[in-house]
Amino acid sequence: MRAMDRKISRRKALQLLAGGLAGTVCAASGLDAALLEPYQIEVVRQPLSLPELGSAWRGKRVAQISDLHFGGFYTLEQAQVVLKRLNELKPDLVVMTGDYLTRGGSIQRALQDLQEFLPELAKWFPVYAVRGNHDYGAERQKLLDIFQQSRVHLLDNRWESLSLGGDDLILAGSGSLLAQWGGVRELAESLPPGKPAVLLLHEPDGADYSAFLGRFSLQLSGHSHGGQVRLPLLGAMLLPEMGRRYPLGLYRVGKMFLYTNRGLGTTTLPLRFQCMPEITLFEWI
Repeated sequence: MRAMDRKISRRKALQLLAGGLAGTVCAASGLDAALLEPYQIEVVRQPLSLPELGSAWRGKRVAQISDLHFGGFYTLEQAQVVLKRLNELKPDLVVMTGDYLTRGGSIQRALQDLQEFLPELAKWFPVYAVRGNHDYGAERQKLLDIFQQSRVHLLDNRWESLSLGGDDLILAGSGSLLAQWGGVRELAESLPPGKPAVLLLHEPDGADYSAFLGRFSLQLSGHSHGGQVRLPLLGAMLLPEMGRRYPLGLYRVGKMFLYTNRGLGTTTLPLRFQCMPEITLFEWI
C-alpha cells in the first residue's frame, strides 16, 4: 500500500507541476499578447517581380503600412516609432491601405493624431493611400481635408502614373469594398494598356474579382490584422468579413499577386499574439 501511495503522490505531483507550467505559459503568453507584441514592429522584406515592369524600377523599394486605427488603442507615440523605422529603411515611396480611424473610438483624438503624423510622413516620402471601412461617414469628412493638407495622394477610385527613367508604374486605388461596393471594374477599364498596375484595395478578399479583371499585376491590402491572435495549429481566432480567404502574406490569385499586410494597430482588444505589427518592404526585382 505504501508503494502504491508513493506512486499516487508522485502522479499528483507531476500533475500539479504540469498544471503549474501550463498556467505559467498561459500567463506569459497573455503578457506577451498584451504588453509586448502590439509594440514590436516586424519589417517583412518581400522581393517581387512584376510583369512588364521597366528596368528603371528594378531595385526600387516600396513600403506598405496599414490599419493604424488612431482613436482606439493606437497612439501617436507608436506611430512615431513607425516613422523612425521607415526613415531607417529609406523606401522610395510609401503606400497606406486604410483604416486610419477606429469605429467606436475617439474621432477627435484620431484626427488630431493623423494631423500630426501624416504631414511628417509625407515630408520624407511620396505617400499614396486609400481609405478603409472605418474611414467613411459624415463625421469622417475631416479626414479628406487632412490628407489634402498633408500632401498625401489619396487614390479614391482613381489612379496616378509614376514615371522613372521613361518607365511607368501605375498606382490605382479603390478604397473599401465594405464601405462602398463598386468602382474596381471602372478603375481597371480606365487604365492605359501595356503598363504595370498596382491596386490598393483595403479588403484582401476582393482579390478574386480584381484578378478576374486581368488588369492588375499586384493588389496590396490590409483589413484582416492577420487575425491579431494566432494560436499554434489553429491559426487566427477571429477574422473580419472580406478578410478571411487571404488573411496575411503573399498569394498568387490567378495571374495577379496579392499581399495582405498585418497592420499596425488593433481593434476590439489591444492584443496581438504570434502576429506582430508589420511594415512590408517590397523590392522590385
